[in-house]
Amino acid sequence: MNGFAAILMMGRMLAYAKLLTVPEFGTLSIGLLISASLAMVNAFGLYLLMQRDLPYLFAARRVTRGMIMMCEVTLVTVLCAVPLLGLSVTGMSLAGGAGALLALAAVHGLTNQLFGIVSTESKSRLLQTEFSVTLFSRSCVVSVAGLLTAVKIGSAEAILAAEILATAVMIGIVTMRAGVRYGRAAFRLPMLALRHFRHSEWRAAGALFVSVILAFLMQNSDRWLAAGALDKPAFAEFAFAWTLLSMASTFQVTVNANLFPSLAAQIYHQGAQAVRERTGKTSLGFLLVLGILAVPGYLMIRWGIGAYFPQYLGVSAYIPLFLAAAAFRASDFWANYFVISGKTRILFACQIAVLLGSLLVWALTYCYPAMPPLMRLSILTLTLAVLSFCFGFVAARVGGK
Repeated sequence: MNGFAAILMMGRMLAYAKLLTVPEFGTLSIGLLISASLAMVNAFGLYLLMQRDLPYLFAARRVTRGMIMMCEVTLVTVLCAVPLLGLSVTGMSLAGGAGALLALAAVHGLTNQLFGIVSTESKSRLLQTEFSVTLFSRSCVVSVAGLLTAVKIGSAEAILAAEILATAVMIGIVTMRAGVRYGRAAFRLPMLALRHFRHSEWRAAGALFVSVILAFLMQNSDRWLAAGALDKPAFAEFAFAWTLLSMASTFQVTVNANLFPSLAAQIYHQGAQAVRERTGKTSLGFLLVLGILAVPGYLMIRWGIGAYFPQYLGVSAYIPLFLAAAAFRASDFWANYFVISGKTRILFACQIAVLLGSLLVWALTYCYPAMPPLMRLSILTLTLAVLSFCFGFVAARVGGK
């Protein structure tokens, strides 16, 4: 059901592209980019610590400590949104978003992150059915609210507001359910969280935060550069083509939800060498299959654009680059090996090398002044995906010896 929820959220973006004008879709894409960037902050790493520690705390019946941790993450998450809200009041622009759009994007990212925090409670209690139903219900509510707004109003700001309200309703439902499980003592949790702040594992959270920042830049630096370099109609075209990368990331995350725990268990029974070999076979196998499917996939996508999205016909020339990037991204499971085997320094080095190498390639494209900006950014998207896969492959081969 989690996979269906992700597919539904991806499908709504294609529906927005169909229902909105090209400039409005560009505006919406900018808002969603800012929203995703705020969610990436992850309460400076505390959110990741919470995901790691909550299952243990609940299993050990240290429920109060777990609920305090959730409150701590919630408070830090709210504080992270304050600078963006302040920036929106000044009238300054961020990635082409300013004023009401920037404020709505900040609240959109905040509500998404708050939903992630409160829904983690059921997952950490191993209530998988409840967790899956919650995710799917939220996807349905958000999609329906957003699509109805797109049909009736057709405004990017209105769609963001509708999604915020839909997510807020789900946050209220999930919070009430968690509060009923915990009892009346839940009202004391915010004060307990404030007292416990100085005891939080800020050093461990900081290390996780750096890792998330690097991963986010590898997957989204092209979108940020595009938002700054392109006008809204051109950015809408880039965002439309980038939907392929979103689908690839969703596919990779869905597969990895089952693959990662299996690899983590395998290292205790067969060692790091077996994990490296299995990771390599999985990554290369998926790349081979997706590479073969890319040819008929391109023909289908080109036909679909002409039939259903004629306003984006100009993107067709760049689809092969995005398809290739999507194949590499969907097949990139090398980080599993580095994390599970404890070689996170190698992973960090690879991520930094990918970013520097990709920016170098992007800079070299300016040697051809006649190259269209959209082509330049498409090359950057492909370079990020290819270098991430190749550097991971080489590092796993060299580091595993």
